[in-house]
Amino acid sequence: MSNSGSSGKMPNKKKKETIPYELRNAREWDPNYRKEDHPSDDDSDDGDDFDSDEDSDYDNCVPYVSGGPEANGTAANKFSNTANLSDGFQRVSYKHSSRNPPSPNGSGLNGRTATQHREHRARPKVIFNYKRDNSARAAFRKRQTPSGKYTLRKLCHEIEPNRAKMYDLIEEIGVRLGSFVRPPQHVHDRDLLIWGNAAQVQKTIAGLHDHFGRSQDMVRKSTAKDNFVNEHSTTGNNYKTMQKKMEKEAMIQRFQQVPEASHTYPYTGSFLWPVDEVRPEELFGSSLEAFDPVRFQYKCHIVFDNRLSVFKVLTNDSESVKKALRRIEGTMKEFIAKNHHRRSVEYLVEPPSPPAIRHDVKNLPGPSLSRIPTLIGKIIDSKADERYLEQNTEMKVKNSHRLEQALRKTIPNLPYYRGQLQMRIYFGTFALSQFRWPGTASSIPFEQFMENMALSNTKGGIIKDLQIKEDAATVMSKIYEAKNLFLPVSNSIDKLIEVAPSFAARFTFQELNKPTMLLDIEMNTASLDDIYERMQALWTRADRRDNTTLLDVFMAQLDGGSSCKLHISNDHTIDASRITPKMRDFVNSVNLKIPPKTKPELAGHKVFQWEKDLPGTMYPTSFEQKTSFKYRLVRNTDWMFEIARYDTFGDPKDEKVPVNTHWAATLLNTDWDSILTANAGLDIGQSATWDPKLATFFPRPTRAAHHHQGVDPGVLDFLDIVRTITNFLDGLKKESPHLRR
Repeated sequence: MSNSGSSGKMPNKKKKETIPYELRNAREWDPNYRKEDHPSDDDSDDGDDFDSDEDSDYDNCVPYVSGGPEANGTAANKFSNTANLSDGFQRVSYKHSSRNPPSPNGSGLNGRTATQHREHRARPKVIFNYKRDNSARAAFRKRQTPSGKYTLRKLCHEIEPNRAKMYDLIEEIGVRLGSFVRPPQHVHDRDLLIWGNAAQVQKTIAGLHDHFGRSQDMVRKSTAKDNFVNEHSTTGNNYKTMQKKMEKEAMIQRFQQVPEASHTYPYTGSFLWPVDEVRPEELFGSSLEAFDPVRFQYKCHIVFDNRLSVFKVLTNDSESVKKALRRIEGTMKEFIAKNHHRRSVEYLVEPPSPPAIRHDVKNLPGPSLSRIPTLIGKIIDSKADERYLEQNTEMKVKNSHRLEQALRKTIPNLPYYRGQLQMRIYFGTFALSQFRWPGTASSIPFEQFMENMALSNTKGGIIKDLQIKEDAATVMSKIYEAKNLFLPVSNSIDKLIEVAPSFAARFTFQELNKPTMLLDIEMNTASLDDIYERMQALWTRADRRDNTTLLDVFMAQLDGGSSCKLHISNDHTIDASRITPKMRDFVNSVNLKIPPKTKPELAGHKVFQWEKDLPGTMYPTSFEQKTSFKYRLVRNTDWMFEIARYDTFGDPKDEKVPVNTHWAATLLNTDWDSILTANAGLDIGQSATWDPKLATFFPRPTRAAHHHQGVDPGVLDFLDIVRTITNFLDGLKKESPHLRR
């Protein structure tokens, strides 16, 4: 295998490939990107917008190591995953006639050929979350000559002793102004090299001068520690430490660049990549910047040889080559898991209890043009009771099988999802957004409704609203009395009424010509109930498609009871390098102020406050406050139930009074978070090591339980727990009938 490290330039076969990389991928790295300004950006409404229509074979993707006496070849795992075919159903409107019937071959492409359809779907969505290069940083990686230079008037450590803080500031200025600034390479280096066009370089120099000019003119105030000799005696050690850290940073940046053509590396490795399936630059960036963590960790160069369609790893250590190749192989597994596994959606209809069994189903108006299916008509006669009870049992068994199959299909892919994975059960009201309805009929038979629910074009969702709007005190009192069902989360608390609420805030920022930003802040009690501390502050973009739904299983109640949804998602937050100083200032200004002798969960008091007069600060366009109570289940303390009140504020006349209020409930197993937390710390090419089996998340209960033949006992136990919570929520509505709509 050749040791040539520079990757050849990819030929531009299509006209659209001539679009600058930073423009084609602007939304991935530019926080000010708006899709309206770039209508050509291809982004579907669904999270599962890519599925290949042909079977994929990766048997030839073999990593190979050469060079040195210890080098040897390693065989890659074979990937047997087969791509899913399009289901071929047309989109059906709710009422009247359906449009665009499917073609005879079942493709449902409405005149488009199958070849055109494959070309449209063969372009994968970006699945690797990383800092994308702008054109300036790409020029630095290619070893192009810098476009400008800024010289510090003092040495780096004399301006800012905290090296990491200074480097972060330099990077933030470059990202914000579209340039790249290389920090000093050693303690005596005062030159900051700049890459970018003339306008970017000029703005960057002005930005650097604006900050470092003021910093260098500031006179450092003496402190009491300066008077002690032992402080001065450590100056030499601090100097050496700073020198080592800066040399390490310089080495890391050298591995970001393409290797020098004149240098020969004793150990090389290769990994064959299926370029016909996906081009590497589409997944990893124009300079393969997604592999920067691998380059840093194993001190190697990673390039792509376009002529041979292989990744090349160049380094001075054989073990580093093998480990880097395994990480590249891991990216292939992640690509398969995310792009060849469609989002799973199941709609399960819970059989009604005998007193509520009726013949017909009617769709009632819901929010946002949705429809809420409800049983209507006469209650069945006593002679038909036995037959309907048998059907109910069959429906329960069938629902259990479908839930188990959906979980067994999804769970094996979860180890390859990096980031924040969550598994939750949300309770509310089930509503249909798309459903096949016969003409102008006011209702349809229950059997026909069940058949139409099984169609692939059916779409629905859960309205997270328990319809508790007035008598909140009555509802909370019923929770306090449910001692046979709930326990306090803390062992230091004996009574349910003593459980302190948790508070969370969601701020929405919407500015002209900028994307909508969301900020979620959570505050929980510390050791003392009256002391709250910030648990997290997460920024997300409302227009990003990084948040992926992996599984949705809806369990709909048609007799007016509470429906629920089992939801598994993979969420990504905005990278720390994209957080601007204004965003950080706003987060730091948010604090909690609970009025004395009040219960926010009952009265809806606004407890969050933030600075509104800071110069240049951001101001939210809307604010939602969440007041929640968490309890463990008596049946199994691994399960946690949360009931929360959501208050939306925004009335300009009175900002302290909520304009909208609703209640919601959530159920989760604390073991789920403990397991899935491992995915949050994964880097590119890595996968979680927990066992991807059904029993990992749904263990078999130790106690004896009823079971159906062929259904996993852990799934049955889970469904039994969900029904227990559903019955409790339905009991709240029956105890307070005026709360029902």
